[in-house]
Amino acid sequence: RVESNTYADGQDGSTVEIEVQQLTLSDGAQIQAGIFGASNGGLVNVNAAENILISGQGPSGASSGFFTSTIGGSGKGGDIVINAETLTLEKGGKLSASTYVGAGEGGKVTITVRRLNLNDNSAILAVSQAGATGNAGTVELLVADSLRMDNGSSIATETEKTNAGHISITSQGILHLTDSKMVSSVKQGNGDGGDITLTSKLLRLENSQILAQAVEGQGGKINIKAAGVFEKASSINASANPGQDGQVSVARRLDDLKDVEKLSIMYPTASDVNLTEVNLTTRCEAQNLKNLSRFLVSGYKTDQKAPEFFPCHTSH
Repeated sequence: RVESNTYADGQDGSTVEIEVQQLTLSDGAQIQAGIFGASNGGLVNVNAAENILISGQGPSGASSGFFTSTIGGSGKGGDIVINAETLTLEKGGKLSASTYVGAGEGGKVTITVRRLNLNDNSAILAVSQAGATGNAGTVELLVADSLRMDNGSSIATETEKTNAGHISITSQGILHLTDSKMVSSVKQGNGDGGDITLTSKLLRLENSQILAQAVEGQGGKINIKAAGVFEKASSINASANPGQDGQVSVARRLDDLKDVEKLSIMYPTASDVNLTEVNLTTRCEAQNLKNLSRFLVSGYKTDQKAPEFFPCHTSH
């Protein structure tokens, strides 16, 4: 586990900067920038020339991933910024910029990649947990090609009772959710649901949910700007009960999988158009680099011993 934590009021959290060719976190390995007190959270900034893989959990159930935790006080939660060719989260891997205790607002997760994959109960979170009174954070994803989620995966900016955060996803290709969800909802109280904005060529939902709901507050706004939206056993909902319902705007719904196939042919993805160029560029760069780097963190075996009292991040 790699940590950069701050335990004093008045001093903002530290920054963790990582520049690598490839990065793998597995078996509960974590990179953290936490804050305990009234100051602002830290920053985790990761730039990978190729791919990032976040996979699995440790023996205690702690998820592999990047975390910027805010515990106590009124400071803003820390941010997570990731740039890579492909980012894959699998087997419960997580990115979390969340607030656990205090009035501070949750942090922001910003991801810029060509491809983003979330599999097997993985999650991207900027939530406000039960002990916090601050609003949830935000998630902003810029995906050149495709975002695929399956088997219980989620993207969430939800809260227990304060205002939920916003989710913004822009893709030149396909957003495909299977048995997964995007949630910007409030579980109880008078907080308002957050906004979810999805911009892509095609949105395909199969047994999945896009929710911006509230209870006593107002539901959020769901705005889907796509050339086509295909739903099978799925829900897009911004309701509130007994509060005021939010708004749902869907540009164009498709009723048949044949229409989905036609749309995929009409609008090729970024990788279809630039695949040869990207491969040639990558190979040339690799040949010119004498010392390619690969950063691998597995489990808790790190050179720097972490404080025993820092809470591990388990499934939320």
